[in-house]
Parts: sequence; C-alpha cells; structure tokens
Amino acid sequence: MTDHQTTIQGGPAVEVQPVRYNTFSKMDDGAFDSFITDRMGNANKLTALRMLVEDGGLGETFTALDIGCGPGQIAAMIEADMVLKGRVRYTGMDQNERALEYARERHGAGYEFVQRDLLEEGLWEGASFDVVMFHDVIEHMPHYKPALEAALEARPRVLVINTQTVCSERTEDEIRYHEKAACYMNYYAYCEFTAFLRERVGERAMTVVDFPPIVNAENDWYPVKPQKVFYVRLRD
Repeated sequence: MTDHQTTIQGGPAVEVQPVRYNTFSKMDDGAFDSFITDRMGNANKLTALRMLVEDGGLGETFTALDIGCGPGQIAAMIEADMVLKGRVRYTGMDQNERALEYARERHGAGYEFVQRDLLEEGLWEGASFDVVMFHDVIEHMPHYKPALEAALEARPRVLVINTQTVCSERTEDEIRYHEKAACYMNYYAYCEFTAFLRERVGERAMTVVDFPPIVNAENDWYPVKPQKVFYVRLRD
C-alpha cells in the first residue's frame, strides 16, 4: 500500500467523497481516440454485448442505459457491431462533461449522452430502459450498494454489471478514494456482492462469466483485476 492510498473497511458507512473522474477532464480528442481504440477488443465488454444479442427476450429493438459511459466506449462498440447497431437506442450517462462532449461529437441519431448523477432524486421520472449497464464503473463509486439500488429502481428487464474488482479471495470490501482522480478505487468481496445482488433480484436468472485476471505489479491501486460479467434477467 502506497502513501497516496487510504483504506477504509466496512463498505458504505464512510464519508462519501465527490466522484468526477478527473482523468477524463485532462484528455484531448487524440487521447480519447486512443482510449476508445485500445479497448474495442476488450473480451469482457464484448461478451456482455454478445449476451444482449443472444437474449431473445429483448425483442428486435430495445433501449439501453450505460451508467458511467465516459467518452462512449460502449457506444462505439455497439455502433461497430453489425447486429446491435440496428437494435439499440442508447443513452449514456456520466458526470464528466468533457467526456460527454467528445461522445456527442462522434455519435448521431439513436445515441444520447446526458450529464446526470445516478443517485439524484427523481432521476427515473418519466424514464424507462430495457437494459441498464455498468461497465468498469461500480469500483469507482463510493460503494456498489446504493448504485445498484438506484439502477434497479428503473425496473430494467436486464441488468449488466461488468467489473474488474469483485474478488473471490476477499472477505470484506476495501474502500479507497483517489483524490487526484476524484473517484474511488475499490475492491469488493465476491460473496457479499453476489449475496446482495441475489437478495435484490430474487430467483431471477443470473449468469456470472469469469475472465483471467489482469496482473500488473506496477499498478499501486489495482495490482490484480479479477474480471467478471454479471448478467441478470429481471423480467420478461
């Protein structure tokens, strides 16, 4: 543990710090281009999108909300998919206006990008989505519990959680705030995470796909990233 990290055990019972993901604020268009291009072949994101393609219950077209969309990585992957691009009406939501500005400039009809806070009051008034997605986002929030509670209030038919920090080996959550980036860098305990999710979704079908972990000893915050996709079918 390096001196720029603060560890707090116990989950959400901590003082909540602002989440703005300042890394995006400092990026120019060229940096965003590279960010998108470098991730187009990401196996866990592609798997999550393929599961949407294969879900016969979604119909010919469906709406999707991408929470924490950043500069539009998932939007770019949907647009590049010959099947999905004609089926999805996409909304990306983020708090970083610089990233949203970039995304709006590169996507046209059928793609909307909004600056909203997931936990703000009245967020879902007049809105509904067939699919709600988190891609590499819940680890950067104060905790996954209020985030998932808020997402489930939208009553989606499908919930997709793509994360790199839900660890089978951990027995408790590790909550850490990165002041420079203005976001959290958390690890979550797998058993507690899945128990919480199962409690909220009941006996609905839930598929968990594991991927080989990414190991980088030089990464002070995430030396190991255990990659997982949770795909939950909430209603028909």
